[in-house]
Amino acid sequence: MENPNLTELHLEKFQTKYEHLLVTKCGRVFTKDRIKHSFSRGRAPYSCEIKGQELKTRTDKDGYLRFNAIIDKKHTTLLVHRLMAFTFLGDAPKGFVVDHIDRNKTNNKIENLRHATYKTNVQNSNHHKMTEEKKNMAIKMKEIGASTAAIARALNVEYNSIAYFFKSSGNV
Repeated sequence: MENPNLTELHLEKFQTKYEHLLVTKCGRVFTKDRIKHSFSRGRAPYSCEIKGQELKTRTDKDGYLRFNAIIDKKHTTLLVHRLMAFTFLGDAPKGFVVDHIDRNKTNNKIENLRHATYKTNVQNSNHHKMTEEKKNMAIKMKEIGASTAAIARALNVEYNSIAYFFKSSGNV
């Protein structure tokens, strides 16, 4: 049986809005081959060829895949699903966000992404439901000084849902 990771390396890579980044339709992010020009103190400038490679991703506190890149000479963290959507679907219309159709935040295949209203995105979320019991528990935890992130983890609810609850209820 053929290794799927090896076949992925031969799939077409598409240019993103960032000159040095490429993506595949499967949601993998790569850098381009490039020439790096460097200057060392007291030495002549030099150039070296750097082979493009796949960038490492990590899961953030909300479950989305992120990666680090240098954009405009600054270290930046980018979300894979947003880069994928911008590359293949274009810029999201005003009031729309990128939605994972199957609710799996690590599945960044282009077939799994769409532009959706915030309301549709929340309705499609795994952990958006705040039962009365969870709301009461969140308020109690906030009163004793728990952070929003700690409350979200304890109640198995998304961070943004907890933050929105506190903002809308005036319990900030």
